[in-house]
Amino acid sequence: MSGIKIDKKIIYAIAGFILLVLLYLMFSAGSDSTVSPQVNQTLNIGQSYQLHSPNRGDVLLVRTPGFGSREDESKESENVCVVPSGTSATVEQETVINYMKFVKIKPTEGDCVGKAGWTSKINIK
Repeated sequence: MSGIKIDKKIIYAIAGFILLVLLYLMFSAGSDSTVSPQVNQTLNIGQSYQLHSPNRGDVLLVRTPGFGSREDESKESENVCVVPSGTSATVEQETVINYMKFVKIKPTEGDCVGKAGWTSKINIK
């Protein structure tokens, strides 16, 4: 049985071509043009903004800023209210804890009207 005789130069050329294609795909994948960077937004105290979670869910308001370690029993007592995305709220205060920015807000519509709580600044638009 006679096999097909392939020259070593052809094998090296095919391997080189495949390597070039893989390198091209590796360095061109994941273009940053589709990712919108988080804008460092300046908030004004007393100004009204809308709440929008980046996860497209509701926004949790808590009594104290930060995500420190709390015992399970006190976690429930820390929650002030759950605000639906798109709700208007007034900014009352702003702080930074461990390089994370938090704002104290008071919703102006919905079930949480009159309740003030802290949330991450990323939830304010």
